[in-house]
Amino acid sequence: MVTRVATVAFEGIEARAVDVQVQVAAGVHATGSTTERRSKNLRRLLLFWASLAINEAERGRPVGRVFKALMEGAHATITREDMVDAVEEYTKALRNLRDFSVVATTNELTRQNIIESLSPILQELGREGLWPDIGPLKGLRGSRVSRGNNIPALGELIVGLPGSAAVSSARDGGAEIIELSRKRLIRLRQLFEDALLKEEAAFDRQVKLTKDNRVTLGEIREAVRWLPTDYDRERVLFELPYPVRKCFPLENEDLRLSSLLRYIKAEHGGHFRLQDLPYGLQRVVATCGGTARVMSYLEGGSRALMSAYMLVSIDSLMNIQPCDDLPADPFVGRAKHGRIQLRTISSIKNRAGYKPVDGNFLEVEAESDEKSVAETPSEGQLPIHVEGAKISGAKAIEIWQKLSRPQRDRAKNAKYKDAEYLWIIRNGHDTDDVRRYEASSWKHWWNEFLDEHADDPVIGGLPIQRRMIRTTGLQLQSVHHGGDSEVVAMIANHSRASVTERYYTNRNYLRRLLDNKMREFLKLFEARLAGDRDERAAQLSLPLSEFKELRQTAVATGLGFDCDNPLSGYQPGTKDKICTRLDACSSCPLLRFVPSRESIRNLILFMRSLESSEEEFVSRNVSRWIRVWMPAMALCMAIIQLLKDGAKKRMVIDAENDVASGIASGKLILFRPW
Repeated sequence: MVTRVATVAFEGIEARAVDVQVQVAAGVHATGSTTERRSKNLRRLLLFWASLAINEAERGRPVGRVFKALMEGAHATITREDMVDAVEEYTKALRNLRDFSVVATTNELTRQNIIESLSPILQELGREGLWPDIGPLKGLRGSRVSRGNNIPALGELIVGLPGSAAVSSARDGGAEIIELSRKRLIRLRQLFEDALLKEEAAFDRQVKLTKDNRVTLGEIREAVRWLPTDYDRERVLFELPYPVRKCFPLENEDLRLSSLLRYIKAEHGGHFRLQDLPYGLQRVVATCGGTARVMSYLEGGSRALMSAYMLVSIDSLMNIQPCDDLPADPFVGRAKHGRIQLRTISSIKNRAGYKPVDGNFLEVEAESDEKSVAETPSEGQLPIHVEGAKISGAKAIEIWQKLSRPQRDRAKNAKYKDAEYLWIIRNGHDTDDVRRYEASSWKHWWNEFLDEHADDPVIGGLPIQRRMIRTTGLQLQSVHHGGDSEVVAMIANHSRASVTERYYTNRNYLRRLLDNKMREFLKLFEARLAGDRDERAAQLSLPLSEFKELRQTAVATGLGFDCDNPLSGYQPGTKDKICTRLDACSSCPLLRFVPSRESIRNLILFMRSLESSEEEFVSRNVSRWIRVWMPAMALCMAIIQLLKDGAKKRMVIDAENDVASGIASGKLILFRPW
């Protein structure tokens, strides 16, 4: 009864709703799969309302009135109050983990995702006049819908426990969690990188093998006619018919595979279903590794797609939906400085009001004499922000574009709109049908991947999900940047740092790490203020050796600069307290430079950074440049020249050479003034 009532409504309500979604999505470059997912959750809502509306007692209540108005097309009669109450009935059922009227699971993330997916569609259709716009929905705990704060980082997971249990068991680990997250993310990336390069090697092998002309295509066609049904069984080789032995020799894998691939490309358009081949040829496919393996020579399959996707996800830290919706050619920018290159991709984040979001990949070109680089399939493109990486996320996209070109061409010829998107794959039941990947397919591929690596010493047995990648990466970035949420917010494409803090970096163990860094800084600062005298060590209750080491570290940390008397009150507003006017240091007479190899090197790097940014900065904000950065650059230049004119000349020249080679190799990154 419920289904019949809901179906009647769908003929009018859902048809219009989906049509509006398609129109809205088309205007902002949203995708069919995104619209489909949202429609599924809209259907859930309508079914829920229908199940209540058929109860006579409910017909006079808000749910009954809203559903009746929608069925009769009287959208204008729906009040905002009724709409709020009707939707609240639905979300209340989802918040109650013992209520299975909407979905048969107690998983909080699943229920949260249903609300999250429904929220934007209700707002879109409200703006289109289907019903009143009631604004964003409330999540499971009554807060604004968000997923990040519910998703654990990889370091929080425990082997054999589901994600939620792992979080509660491991959340207090501190630095150990961060180190586990780093190791697990790197290992995960290595596995996907190796898998993608293996798929690329298979595709490249096909290109080479299909150029083999030892036998003609006519001879191959003739040999297929002579293939016996027991082709691959143990036998004396000369018992096979001569055409078969010539084109599909059991003892020569390259020639056998070459003939098979040439035949499939000529007779089946470069793709096939096993059941469509003659049985004898099916046996040849079996000797070449099976259908999936043979197809991997011809075009990218599920393993190649998933591997490239995950490399992009790990390197860019994009949300799942924008990554899903990347266009076929997602690159929108490229900036290069020396051997360092920044490449940018762009997509649309639907949940954020269809806001454009970027993903960045940092790469460095390899030197010609680096043997380890020359041995990799992607010579000259090494990312510098991931340990031990062979290719960057940008290179992964290029590899996938190459592997997916055959099926993309089929999709274009068939005028499939999905050809416009990056992550497309053939249908296993109809290889002519090329579409964007399905969520259900991804789940199967992912579980298969985890099972395959169940015994891995780093990630084996962990309940890893791809949505954990962004949380893990942003937390690692937070630690790397000293807890600077503004920087992490830029990486996350968030409009405010508070969003990043609330949903991604708001973890107790991250706070403790930041507290430790602050204590370490204060310890160094205290040692620097104490002065050079050895008796200061006893006053600070420190061994003399530790005190001297702290002072040396403090000098290097501050580019070698020191204040003769931070309690002098020289700068306005600093009387009777420690001076914190760092903006005035460069022109303050109390500033002192302590030369060492490290401090001179840091000073030169700082000056090179200012020099490289000067022209651009002046064009944007000349007053701030004159007020803040020009005095700092002048001071650097003066100190370096004085050192060159004195006994430190050789040390300065060596430091300049170190900085120049470090920048060229990508080991050093220029600072950008703000």
